[in-house]
Amino acid sequence: MGFYSSIIIPNVFSPNGYVKISVNTDKVDSIQGDKIGLEISIEDTGIGIAIEKQHMIFDAFTQSDSHTSRQYGGTGLGLAITRRLVKILGGQIYLKSTPGKGSKFTVSFPEVQVTQMPVKSHHLSEEILAENESL
Repeated sequence: MGFYSSIIIPNVFSPNGYVKISVNTDKVDSIQGDKIGLEISIEDTGIGIAIEKQHMIFDAFTQSDSHTSRQYGGTGLGLAITRRLVKILGGQIYLKSTPGKGSKFTVSFPEVQVTQMPVKSHHLSEEILAENESL
């Protein structure tokens, strides 16, 4: 049995768009003891990344084009740091993107140690929305 949860929030760069954050354990072929497979995806309806630029998007100080940096800011370090951290933790990061439609980044960890921890709520998405509304 797996777990799937997602939350959709407004995309601040696109008035009609969204950002969807998903957590999934359904793709687990088999649970080995106390370890599971885990996927975390972040999908948006943003500007997207051209296929010829996707191979370099995880390089330090690189963005898909200079216009992106001027319009939205950033240094081009976020994805480079993310890729390194994901690799250190034994995972992989994937990108699917279509220019003019958006991008989906998926982080996959094949063996995550399962532990029991107290949780304030089983409705994490409701907690996040409540926190955002109070800002």
